[in-house]
Amino acid sequence: MSWYIWLFLALAAVVLLLGVSLFLLRLNARGRRFLALRSRQKLRFARLLLSDGEVPWFAKAMLIVLVAYLAMPIDLIPDFIPVLGQVDDILMIVGVVALLLAIVPAERLDAALDIASGG
Repeated sequence: MSWYIWLFLALAAVVLLLGVSLFLLRLNARGRRFLALRSRQKLRFARLLLSDGEVPWFAKAMLIVLVAYLAMPIDLIPDFIPVLGQVDDILMIVGVVALLLAIVPAERLDAALDIASGG
C-alpha cells in the first residue's frame, strides 16, 4: 500500500478513538461538567486537584506528566503533520481526564469542579 493510504488509515483510527473517548467522557455527569468548563477554568481545575491533599499521588503525577507532554516539542506524532499532530495532544488530554474521573474520589472531583466553575 502507498504511504498516503497508511496515513489515511492512521487518521481514521485516531479520529475514531477520539470520538469514542469523547463519547465515553460525555456519558459521565462529571465528564460533561468538565467538558463544559472554559480553558481557564480547566486550568484552575487542574491546579485545585494538584493542591488537594486527598487526591491520590498517581492522579497528580498524571497531571504533571500531561502538562510536560504538552509542553515538550517532541510528540508521538509531530505537530507539523496536519490534523494528526494536534489530535494526539487531544487524545492525551481526553485519556488523562477519563483516568482522573476513575481515580480521583468523587467528592474531591465535585469540589474542584464547583470551585473551578465559579459556583
